[in-house]
Amino acid sequence: MDNSLLKHLPGVDIVLGELKKKGFPSSKGIKRLVRLVIDELRREISSSSPGEAPWKGAEEILEEVLLRCHEKIDPRLKKVVNATGIILHTNLGRAPVAPSAIKNIRWTSGGYCNLEFDLASGTRGSRQDICSLLLTLLTGAEKALIVNNNAAAVLLILDTLARDREAIISRGELVEIGGSFRIPEVMAKSGVSLREVGTTNRTRLSDYEEAIGENTSLLMKVHPSNFRINGFTEEVSIEELGALARKYNLISYYDLGSGSLWPLPGEPSLSEITSGSLDLVSFSGDKLLGGSQAGIILGREELVEKMARNNLLRALRVDKLSLAALEATLRHYLLEQEEFIPAYRMFHLTREELLGRTRAMHDYLRERLPENLKLSIGKGTAFSGGGALPQEAIPGPVLHLKGSNSILTRIHQRLREGEIPVIASFFKGQIEINLRTVLAEEEEIIKDALVRIGQEVRESE
Repeated sequence: MDNSLLKHLPGVDIVLGELKKKGFPSSKGIKRLVRLVIDELRREISSSSPGEAPWKGAEEILEEVLLRCHEKIDPRLKKVVNATGIILHTNLGRAPVAPSAIKNIRWTSGGYCNLEFDLASGTRGSRQDICSLLLTLLTGAEKALIVNNNAAAVLLILDTLARDREAIISRGELVEIGGSFRIPEVMAKSGVSLREVGTTNRTRLSDYEEAIGENTSLLMKVHPSNFRINGFTEEVSIEELGALARKYNLISYYDLGSGSLWPLPGEPSLSEITSGSLDLVSFSGDKLLGGSQAGIILGREELVEKMARNNLLRALRVDKLSLAALEATLRHYLLEQEEFIPAYRMFHLTREELLGRTRAMHDYLRERLPENLKLSIGKGTAFSGGGALPQEAIPGPVLHLKGSNSILTRIHQRLREGEIPVIASFFKGQIEINLRTVLAEEEEIIKDALVRIGQEVRESE
């Protein structure tokens, strides 16, 4: 314990006085914040050995307290520039929404909106009407229902259609995705008995049929979103599963995870699934669709309407901001304006377009960075992310920044600490910047940050 520093910890009133000079009130919340920071610093000093703590005296400790207070007050949710090449980066908010979606959010949320009000009749309406027609027009499904994410969609479907009964699923599809979300545990939460069939790598139609019993309600298929099993494998197609369900008067359901309205290798199309092969499908709105967070359910009208009457829907319902963004995104698809959807553009960016942007940034930075930093254009790889297309790499040019490990570590950290943080990859002794996931208007942010940090590196030598 470094007792010599503990006596220099400032009192609450002193810190409040300094914060007041910067325009902060002395409210109860701010007082609690100050006490929290002082206690935090007290624990750090108490656990350090004499001379180990980085602060030397009362002035430096007061500055540290003020700095930490500011950091905790500052907005935690920030815009960042994604230069990783992972398009649907879950940690960075998955798909960026279209400008029209942002405009729609501002227009409908800055005041009041007709979220659950029918303007034609002047009576109460349903929030489900906002996007339902668009989804049925785009996919051919009979009916649509929207909840707050795909996990909620899975829960609602199972709770409504299979509670206290049995659902049959292949062992190879008992997946776990991000955040320890496991299909078996969700099924248990919904009151459904799980019946596993087949093996990890091979499941046949006969496995499903032999497992069907008097208590069976639903045949479920789960798309392996974030992994693939290759080699000696076999799985039941959606056509086969749907036909088997119809034969025994059961419900067929596909948890697709990532749903796309445009063709992609290794991903079943929504129009194929909703053409009558299966009764229900659910997927995320903020993955391949390129919209806001939502769980989208498509399928037979009678089943969807039954879910709409489930009291659980109120706990899982989607909010007005998500609906505003999703509506704008779906309208782009309907009007064949996919190029306005950022995620769509990133997936379809050609090598020539990406190379042109990468060369332009390289040429700008080459003359502005210190000599001990080497900038070059190399081969890189982008990925879908978000649990979609796990084996589909997207090759393309990237910027490589090389230097000593200590300098690169510092640059990588400083990029994250900017007013608008830049998130880049750092591996194999180099920083990699992939412009596929960088919006055109964000390129100046990267250039300004690297020039500024490069100047700091030059001055520190």
